[in-house]
Amino acid sequence: MLYPISRGGRWGFIDAAGNVVIAPAYECVRDCSDGLIGVRSDGHWGFVDTTGEIVIGCQYERATEFQEGLAAVRVGGRYGFVDRRGEWAIKPAFDFAGWFSEGLVDVSNGDAGYFVDAAGRKPFAACGEQIFEFSGGRAYVESGGKVGFIRADGTWAVPPEFDFALAAFTEGVVAVSQANSDWFFVDNAGARAFAGDFQRVRPFSEGMAPVIMGGKWGYIDHGGNFVIDLHAVPGQSNSREDTLHTLRRFGRGFHCGLAAAWDWARGAYGYIDRRGQWAIAPGLDIAGDFNGGLAYVERGDARHWIDVLGRVVWQG
Repeated sequence: MLYPISRGGRWGFIDAAGNVVIAPAYECVRDCSDGLIGVRSDGHWGFVDTTGEIVIGCQYERATEFQEGLAAVRVGGRYGFVDRRGEWAIKPAFDFAGWFSEGLVDVSNGDAGYFVDAAGRKPFAACGEQIFEFSGGRAYVESGGKVGFIRADGTWAVPPEFDFALAAFTEGVVAVSQANSDWFFVDNAGARAFAGDFQRVRPFSEGMAPVIMGGKWGYIDHGGNFVIDLHAVPGQSNSREDTLHTLRRFGRGFHCGLAAAWDWARGAYGYIDRRGQWAIAPGLDIAGDFNGGLAYVERGDARHWIDVLGRVVWQG
């Protein structure tokens, strides 16, 4: 795994030990995925490998990460897909293109969103006003102002009867809601996964999901049981605006056993463990999610990558 770094307005990458493996030389970069990295030079995107060797020259207006061997790129205002050699797998034909997931990718032209396979074929006719990539064999589709989830054959697994839903299934469940109502979790057939209604929710990760109930935040397990008890937030009310603010600061998912959380008394971020105890003491202005054992953080003007013990691996 490689991690992006910035020096002097240019971007490069380090490895998990903090060694610079691609010197900062690019205007912008994407995350490393499928062994290739999107990089921008002179306003155009291309791809390098994990040693920094150019694989596909910088020639595209836009580019996404590679997923399942293909990356979306834009030429002449239209998106298509290239393979790892830079050859067209699907020629430019779309106004928008997402990432391949489970063999399909969400694309759109005008207001019509639909899915295509790696050959550019539509496997089914169903489409919607808004769609997202497949996850766990289900994909979010908004149709007629209502949200549901389809299977890989285009049939409805969860009928479009909700006003709101999280964008993807994670760990076999997804949260849904009706207008002016609380959120709850359903399984991949659309049945309630467990009892419990919540004002705000975020997706499950590592078996836990952050939720807000009665203006207080905590974490639940897949049975709907609180594994980190509800905590009040000083000065925050039970209003829609305050609960959204609370979730943004406190409701972060667990990654590598840790979750970023805001300490109201100290006015800073730290990281809690699965018991809700501070594993890395608050003192950060910005705290990213851990990935592969490292997380990006900022303290004042200092930018770091740290490990799960809070040790600085790289300092910007």
